[in-house]
Amino acid sequence: MGGMAFLCSPTIPPSSIGFSKRHPYRRRLWLIGFLAALAMAVEAGAEALCRDSSISFDVGKYPVEVASADFDGDNYADLVTANHYDGTVSVLLGNGDGSFQAAVFYAAGASPSSVAIADLSGDAVPDLVVTNSFRDEVSVLLGNGDGSFQAAVAYAVGDYPVSSAVADFDADSIPDLLTADSGSNEVSVLLGNGDGNFQTAVSYAAGNYPFAVASADFNGDNYADLVTANLFGDDLSVLLGNGDGSFQSAVSFAAGDGPGSVAVEDIDGDTIPDLVTANLGSNDVSVLLGNGDGSFQAATFYTAGASPSSVAIADFDGDAVFDVVTADEYGGSV
Repeated sequence: MGGMAFLCSPTIPPSSIGFSKRHPYRRRLWLIGFLAALAMAVEAGAEALCRDSSISFDVGKYPVEVASADFDGDNYADLVTANHYDGTVSVLLGNGDGSFQAAVFYAAGASPSSVAIADLSGDAVPDLVVTNSFRDEVSVLLGNGDGSFQAAVAYAVGDYPVSSAVADFDADSIPDLLTADSGSNEVSVLLGNGDGNFQTAVSYAAGNYPFAVASADFNGDNYADLVTANLFGDDLSVLLGNGDGSFQSAVSFAAGDGPGSVAVEDIDGDTIPDLVTANLGSNDVSVLLGNGDGSFQAATFYTAGASPSSVAIADFDGDAVFDVVTADEYGGSV
């Protein structure tokens, strides 16, 4: 089924699928419309758009997210994709020369929307966390250390989970899970038992359609906090952690139009985490500098490409200063 081309996507004009700031319901239809339009483009051979600039490897039907780690302990980077339309993840073991073996498929759940990697069972082997949007659950696939994975174990979360994060929310040195539940406007927290199993999810109200989630210590108390990018609310919700796995009420901070991704880093070198969002509707990124007490300054905006759908932070030019990159959904560029 269609190849996966890195750093490339078909160009679909926003106006053709009805993105509207004034009509939140139309924005929900825009998301569904985009998935359908992109799937049709893949079916028609959209990989040809990037043939001159990338190498493609076959994965599942409509891969929506990719992540990388060493799954088989050979010190080569491997890949995993979440395949939205066939309910699987694809694992491609790396050969160490930039090529990959044929994908191996594992059942994940109904409509995987994201995949994250962490050692959830304490055996120093990477495991997988997959959000399943249409079944309102998160699936955990424990790694065997040889590149293969055990059968998925599903845990109920909120309505339409679209992204996840892993952190230690109750200070017991055991990884816990967090999902952004866009349909119910909340986050779900699942505390870990240390053996790869998790407790029943506890939900906390977030903003309007939380589409991405991240975790860091925003107020310097050594407890993990969390932030959501709220696609329909044009803002971020910050929930400060109490250190026992529970969270305080969400506090909102304005971002751009349609923030669909959030990244956390110390942008200004003051050892305080800052926030950066990619704003689909306003074609820009928002930078919110942290104050160190869990609050953030007003956003500063920087123009990006056409409908930036995700954002990442790294030092790209070796000057020890962080830079920002966006994936521009309609521009077919970064």
